[in-house]
Amino acid sequence: MTEGAERIDEFMNEAQVFFLATVDGDKPKNRPLGFHLLKEGKLYFGVGNQKDVYKQMEAKFHTIYKNCLGDKK
Repeated sequence: MTEGAERIDEFMNEAQVFFLATVDGDKPKNRPLGFHLLKEGKLYFGVGNQKDVYKQMEAKFHTIYKNCLGDKK
């Protein structure tokens, strides 16, 4: 996973802002995030443990990550 995580980390650094979607009850919830950390081959997202997104990720890890680079390829 380390190589894949490193590639994702590079892509996220280039994009700067990315979106994380979780499940809120039975509906998708999408939010922009700007902080992530690659440590020991694992990606961590900067969300507080008091926030709904943290609770949603902990309860059901059905998440989608997306970012856009515009004209960059």
